[in-house]
Amino acid sequence: MFVLQRYASVTTIMGLIQEGKQLSWSEIKANRELIRKLGVKQFIYLHKKFKDRTNDSFLWGDETEHTLVRFNHEQKCVQLLLKADELIPKLQDEYEKLNISERQTAFHSEFSSYVVEGTPAKPFTDYCTIEANMKLRRQQVQRLLDENEYILNISVFPRMGTRQFTYPPATCDQTNSVEHSIFCPEDVISTLHPKAKNAVRYLSIPRAGQRNVRERIKSSKMVAYVPVYIDKNTHRPFRDYHSVFDHKDLLDDHIYLDCASFGWGSCCLQVTFQTESLNEAEYLYDQLAPIAPIM
Repeated sequence: MFVLQRYASVTTIMGLIQEGKQLSWSEIKANRELIRKLGVKQFIYLHKKFKDRTNDSFLWGDETEHTLVRFNHEQKCVQLLLKADELIPKLQDEYEKLNISERQTAFHSEFSSYVVEGTPAKPFTDYCTIEANMKLRRQQVQRLLDENEYILNISVFPRMGTRQFTYPPATCDQTNSVEHSIFCPEDVISTLHPKAKNAVRYLSIPRAGQRNVRERIKSSKMVAYVPVYIDKNTHRPFRDYHSVFDHKDLLDDHIYLDCASFGWGSCCLQVTFQTESLNEAEYLYDQLAPIAPIM
C-alpha cells in the first residue's frame, strides 16, 4: 500500500496506514499526476526486485471486522453501539502488556465508531487454529462490554440509517456534518482511525472527521439509488421515509443512500497471503477472483 505523506518534499513510503499529516483533497488533486507516476514507478521497481524471488513460506492471515450492538429489550429494538473508540485503546493496551510469544490477537480501529477490526497477532501456518483465534477475538471484546451489549460478525446492520439506530442516540445535521447525510450522524465516524482522525479543517465542529471526505463533498453530495425488488407485498410507491427529513432527492421505488458510512460501516472478511513465488500468487489470485464474491 502506498501512503503519501507531506514532508519538505513529497516522499512515498511503503507500509501499513500509519500516523502522519496526510495531504488534503485539494493538495491531492494538485499533485495527482505526480502521485500516479510515483505509484507506477514504485510498482515497477518492486516488481523487478521480487519477480524471481522463490521459496518463501506459505503464510496467511485474516482481517475480520466486528459490529458492536446494544439490545434494548424494553423497546424491542437493537441499536449500533458507538463504543469502538473506547474499547480499542483498552484492547491495544492489553496487547502491549503481553510478551511477543503470548500475543494471539490484535485489534485496530476502523472508519466506523461501532466497528472493531480484529486480526491474528501472527500469520497462520495451518488450518487448526483459525476458528479458535476468531472465537478468541470475539471473547476478548465481549468481556469488556456491558450488559445487553454484544459483538457480532454480520455484514450489514439491518437498521442502518433508520431513526434512532445508534446508542447513545445521535442526531443528523445536514448542514454542518462531515457527510451532510439525512440518515447517518457524524457520531458514527471513528476518531481513532488514521484516515478519520485528522482535525476538522473547513467546519468548526469539535469532533474529528473525514477531512478529505469533507472537502470532496463540499461541491457535490454522494448519492446512490438502489431499485427496490417489487412483488405483490411491496407498498407502491415505495418511499424511503426512514430519515427524519422529508428530502427532495428521494425517488419512488428506490432505496436512497447519501453517504459513505453505508459502505465503510459494512463488515467483511479480508485475507492476506504470502505465497512461495509470484507465479503461485498469480495462480491463487485467479482462483480467488470468482470465489470471493460468492462467499
